[in-house]
Amino acid sequence: MLRRGHKVVCFSPTPTQIPKGGFHYNTGQALNTVNVNWLEEEQKMWTKYDASLDDFDIIEGNNWYGFEYRSKTRNPDLKVCHRHHGHPNYWLDAERKNPWWAKPAPFKLNLIAISQHMKRLYDSGYNGAAPQIPSECCHNGIDLDVYPFKKDKSNRLLFLGRIDPIKGVHTSIEVAEKAAIPIDVVGATSFVANKQYVHEVETKCSQSKYAHFVGEVSHEDKVKYLQNAKALLCFSSFGEPFGLMFAEANACGTPVISFDDGAAKEVVEHGKTGFICSDIDEAVEAVSRLETIDSYDCRKRVERKFTYQKMTTRTLELYRRIVFENNEW
Repeated sequence: MLRRGHKVVCFSPTPTQIPKGGFHYNTGQALNTVNVNWLEEEQKMWTKYDASLDDFDIIEGNNWYGFEYRSKTRNPDLKVCHRHHGHPNYWLDAERKNPWWAKPAPFKLNLIAISQHMKRLYDSGYNGAAPQIPSECCHNGIDLDVYPFKKDKSNRLLFLGRIDPIKGVHTSIEVAEKAAIPIDVVGATSFVANKQYVHEVETKCSQSKYAHFVGEVSHEDKVKYLQNAKALLCFSSFGEPFGLMFAEANACGTPVISFDDGAAKEVVEHGKTGFICSDIDEAVEAVSRLETIDSYDCRKRVERKFTYQKMTTRTLELYRRIVFENNEW
């Protein structure tokens, strides 16, 4: 946005890195734990910036509970949208009375989905199981300069992600073992709810001939693992809202093997930039077919569809609808 000539203020905790020319409003220290009442914490954060929101042409929330909508109930003239990065906790509505998805709002919500998969779920109310919320899709985008292309690969597979059962770490290890190819298990171990699962994965790796547990690494090392991997394995089971690591891997020229979960097949083109599989056996077979994937095709698909420049262009299109065209949703 800054490069397009817009002024940007980010209300967020520290540490937050803001590009030159942007402004940061510090809302407190980041809470690096999952054992938090996030509803209460977001409300505390909102009270710090609520009075400042009247000064902006448009407000985009990237939080979980959408407190920026409470500001709009105070000032109906505010132009507000919300980019949600996961599945709303609909089952908490009765207990916590969340204002933006528990009941119909008296104004347009301008919900932005990060994939067509999530748009379909929001629009249909999770196929009739929850309130319907109209949305528009804007795919996530990455900085290609941060994920350089590398053609030459090692003979090691990679799991990269949070060490959590829903991310299918155990499945990635099983696929690697059946394919008889080493795998590095890289991912967050601190910001997780199930510490026992982390211990189980570590133990499984220590007893495996093929799995090597790495755990948390720096961003620089993460990129090196993505660049060098024979393939990224990710077998999520919670309806992946987008799958940023898919785009990151493909940008580095690394194919992806995944289950058909959530938005996986929006990001990964089956047979072209990786393989979308229905079960473990198909995934093992896919490992044997990795030589058919052209690493340049992986990079080109990200260049066409998932850059931050394309994300910015689409975001500005949606902002214009809200601010100038009175065409909200």
